[in-house]
Amino acid sequence: MPSNSPRSILLDAFAECLGRIRRADGYHTDAGAWVTTEAGMVPDSQGIVIGLVVGKQERATDRAVVRTHRLTSVGVILKLHADIDDAIEQQDRILSDLDRALDPTQKFRFPRGYQFPEFQTMEPAPVQQGAGWTGVVVVYSSHIPIHPAAG
Repeated sequence: MPSNSPRSILLDAFAECLGRIRRADGYHTDAGAWVTTEAGMVPDSQGIVIGLVVGKQERATDRAVVRTHRLTSVGVILKLHADIDDAIEQQDRILSDLDRALDPTQKFRFPRGYQFPEFQTMEPAPVQQGAGWTGVVVVYSSHIPIHPAAG
């Protein structure tokens, strides 16, 4: 994906937002240390990963931007090795941190012209038996520009 495409700008903003999740800043975990937009490049030895991927794009649902924006979903994929102590409890703490980091009342702002993401769904990640990990997929959506802003 080109680094200046609207989708990559959105993923980079997600990564920056979630990268703020640190115990030192009042969160339950240091999940911000594990955020990547290149989840396919993460070694299997990594214990915890938060991967960001663009899901699908659809016609904008906000009539004010139907010609200039697309409704874009982003999957936040949380993957934890099953042998991590209290993996399910750790997963729940990280999910709470995601909710807090992506709360629009926080000080983080997405780029101009990008709607602050809205929570859509959360469900277990599809895992094959014996995979050795557990996880969830959280989906957010945002209206983003069809074309990147001229810079």
